[in-house]
Amino acid sequence: MKWIFRLVYLLVIGFITLIIFDYAAMKKNATYYEENAIPYLKENNMEEYIPHFMTANQVKDYLKKPIYHINYKQQEESLDFSIYHVQSEKSGYLAFFIHNVSMQLESKHIQIELNLKMEGDEKIIQGYYQLDINKLMPLIFLETKKDDLVHFHYENNESEK
Repeated sequence: MKWIFRLVYLLVIGFITLIIFDYAAMKKNATYYEENAIPYLKENNMEEYIPHFMTANQVKDYLKKPIYHINYKQQEESLDFSIYHVQSEKSGYLAFFIHNVSMQLESKHIQIELNLKMEGDEKIIQGYYQLDINKLMPLIFLETKKDDLVHFHYENNESEK
């Protein structure tokens, strides 16, 4: 009976140790991102920002140029939307970046909603993109398969106010 309690004790200690190490690694990556990537993002220097973002997120490999890019301009407002292909240890993903935002924001809590529908798939992938420069991170929510062929179509669906 004593050995069972000792084994449970060791498992609990091991589990807590793993949580602490995981938290420390996340904190280290977040600090690296804040110190090395965000300054380039604030300057809208995507060529320098992307490598630091990828390092902070432990991305194995990525395409240097976006596979899709659109520049949205309407009156006083503009933004750039880019899609990059990134590779982790196990899978490929599409990373969605919104940058070079020039809008009159009344609040720091404004978000852009992205709805993505892939051809041949009825499911709509939805994500929200924070526009506050200190919280600005790309969305990585679309896993690619080996033989996927990705087509892009842009629509401006503005709601009337």
